[in-house]
Amino acid sequence: MLDQEAEQLTISSVFLDRVRQDGEQTALWFAVEDQFQSITWNELKIEVEQVARYLVSCGVTSGDRVVQLSENRREWIVVDLAVLLIDAVHVPLHVSYGKSQIKWMVDHCGAIFAFASTEDQATKLMASQKLKQIVVYETPLKLVKSSKFRAYFDIETTNTADVDLTVEHSLPKAESTASIVYTSGTTGHPKGVVLSHQNLMGNASEVLSTYEVSQGIRRLVFLPLSHVYARTCDLYVWLLQGGELMLARSRETILDDCQSFHPTVINAVPYFYEKVVTRLKSSGKSEQPNILSQTLGGQIRMCACGGAALPDYVCNYFHTQDVPLYQGYGLTETSPVISTSRKDRSRLGSVGTVLPSVEVKIAEDGEIMTRSPYVMQGYYHDDDATAEVIQDDWLHTGDLGYLDEEGFLFINGRKKDLAVTATGKNICPAQLEILLTADPLIAQAIIVCEGRKFVSALIVPDPEHLRAEIKRNRLWIFSKRGALRHRKVIKWYQQRITNALKDRASYEQVQRFHLMDRGFTLETGEMTPKLSLKRNVIESNLKMQIEAMYC
Repeated sequence: MLDQEAEQLTISSVFLDRVRQDGEQTALWFAVEDQFQSITWNELKIEVEQVARYLVSCGVTSGDRVVQLSENRREWIVVDLAVLLIDAVHVPLHVSYGKSQIKWMVDHCGAIFAFASTEDQATKLMASQKLKQIVVYETPLKLVKSSKFRAYFDIETTNTADVDLTVEHSLPKAESTASIVYTSGTTGHPKGVVLSHQNLMGNASEVLSTYEVSQGIRRLVFLPLSHVYARTCDLYVWLLQGGELMLARSRETILDDCQSFHPTVINAVPYFYEKVVTRLKSSGKSEQPNILSQTLGGQIRMCACGGAALPDYVCNYFHTQDVPLYQGYGLTETSPVISTSRKDRSRLGSVGTVLPSVEVKIAEDGEIMTRSPYVMQGYYHDDDATAEVIQDDWLHTGDLGYLDEEGFLFINGRKKDLAVTATGKNICPAQLEILLTADPLIAQAIIVCEGRKFVSALIVPDPEHLRAEIKRNRLWIFSKRGALRHRKVIKWYQQRITNALKDRASYEQVQRFHLMDRGFTLETGEMTPKLSLKRNVIESNLKMQIEAMYC
């Protein structure tokens, strides 16, 4: 159970304690024009206090909402800690959101102040009339001409020496609201999840205590900090544990950054680990001893995974390479971790056992319910939605699963994701999609079957593996379009799909499929920030292709 001391932790108090303990030690690594630089804990504190004083001088007070619209970067962390230091509420928004979505969320939370990484992101915020000021990290002169905008580097020259940042005045309490995190979701309007300091820091503390604490920890962060998984399990665990944290340059440079930083800990979603395994197998090096550790920088001690289901073949490969990969489960509404595997408590296909302070029970219909000190305070300005998911202190997760006799939790899919065919058969598309994407030739897959006579699929081929297969079979194909229409290529995919689903029921078999000439991405709006596929958006965007499969 969470001890009394942990219950009183705040993000601000933990940060200041870390500075007192490790002040002159290196804290953070980040890229400047593709070159990595570092700062110490003391230097980080100076920046945090500068921004905190500036916010106070601009009239930001306890409880005010401050928006941040930025990719991962040094300023993201500084602003997060500065906002919390003055007992304000940090509202991080993901950069993939469009202008209309940003306006809705800014207006909904009533933010008065905002930070943005670039001019493009800042222009999304301009649609809201409620913001008094927008500070931009990379500011062109034409934007600064407006009194509403301020360059981030100008904060350093602003005289705020008389602003009081004494502990008695500024530090929040454990029950104070720390953040409103908007869930992107795969359907409907986003909801503002209200999380306190105790929610976030208590969860981080218990996650840390679950694993063996060791010296010399180096964390590579590439999941968006605007998502609570990275924020709790990377950023706030880092504050508690110390060590060094490195912000990866981009999604495309992760493995190169591993070679530069030599991380000991990585948190990621299944998509990343699948791609690592696929890359090693396609290179022909996957059976080499220690190749996985070398690919991840050579010093890796532990990998953790959450956000979606992790294919068994990925777990097995990490196990054969002696690289621990621990799968966990949680929601934004639970700060986020509910359960996790660990060194002495791990089982294939399971998301581990629940944290000591967390309770889980399974409803009659198979829905997972939970209660703990980490369950949200509620949805911001949405009492009806809050009452719908929290009943008698139990949060209804919307996920289906079961607990085995030893307390291991297994996830069967989303309650709302269960599809019913025209013949009345219940199908879980996510389970079939996991089986399909285990094949190296298939990068992504979407099952279509709701209200249909049979199951169909949208298949995104893996370009590298498809090219290699074409070359191996010496086919005369010279374009992507030609490949996707070639009868032998289509036959390959039919065979792969049949083999992947050979153990499923007859009504779950894919009868028809369409090979996509592009993938599903954040940029197209077809994936959430945590890289889950937005089924309704994809089906809407590809209505013509879907209907063609049922002609």
